[in-house]
Amino acid sequence: MRRGQRYQTVPRHVEVMEHTGGESLARMTDWVIDLHLSGLIPSQVSFNAVDDGGRPVGRLRVGPGAESLITPGGHLVFHPGRRPGPGTLEVVDAERFYREFQPLR
Repeated sequence: MRRGQRYQTVPRHVEVMEHTGGESLARMTDWVIDLHLSGLIPSQVSFNAVDDGGRPVGRLRVGPGAESLITPGGHLVFHPGRRPGPGTLEVVDAERFYREFQPLR
């Protein structure tokens, strides 16, 4: 089996909001609305704050049949588009976030 060449990916700046409770979910919802109004994310992407058995959680919907649940400690990450145009939103759990994302210095 042949293997392809390996390249290091260039780190890109992202914007992040952490789920620290119900108040942060309200801020996330407002943030997603602002991203929509600015044309930075596609119209099918939505974020809904919900309550899961007494714990505030949120749900990111990125298209038909594809949604992610964000729980306390998780992060909502906005990846700007490489070219002019919409970027993407992603739900990242705390473990992966602290392993893969480095703060700007």
